[in-house]
Amino acid sequence: MTISFIRPPRDDPPFCWLFESPSQKIGVHLSKGWCASIREEAPIYFVTEDKCIGLFILLDLNKAELRTFLSEAACNAPQYGESIRSLPISLMLKSIFRTSYSDYWPAKALDWLEDAPALLPAFVDELEYMVSHKVMSQALRHRARRMLRSVAPRELAPH
Repeated sequence: MTISFIRPPRDDPPFCWLFESPSQKIGVHLSKGWCASIREEAPIYFVTEDKCIGLFILLDLNKAELRTFLSEAACNAPQYGESIRSLPISLMLKSIFRTSYSDYWPAKALDWLEDAPALLPAFVDELEYMVSHKVMSQALRHRARRMLRSVAPRELAPH
């Protein structure tokens, strides 16, 4: 499924819709934060890891373009600015590491962590899990091990 930016963001009080695909919209609620509406049903709010699955699709977007878009959207819709700036990246990445059984989303999540090394210390448990999770490919497990060593340079037991 592909997702695209809504330019300019669609103000639909109390929502501001930022992204859309054929079956869903992703945006923010004025006070409740990030959310999605699938097939015009009641919004799902991304406030816990298990709810963040609906945000995974944002990892398919170009990171630099996404950051620029969100920054511009927050400036152009100041009433939604705080909500837009509160994209729950950590919740989303933790959800990916804890729920994925293929390499696709975890590889995307590792890409994001590589671009934001300051976040790495918060993901030690998830990286350790990936290193030991045999469902993941060997290449992905080795990549997670390298990242883990960069943040927790201790001897890791071979897995």
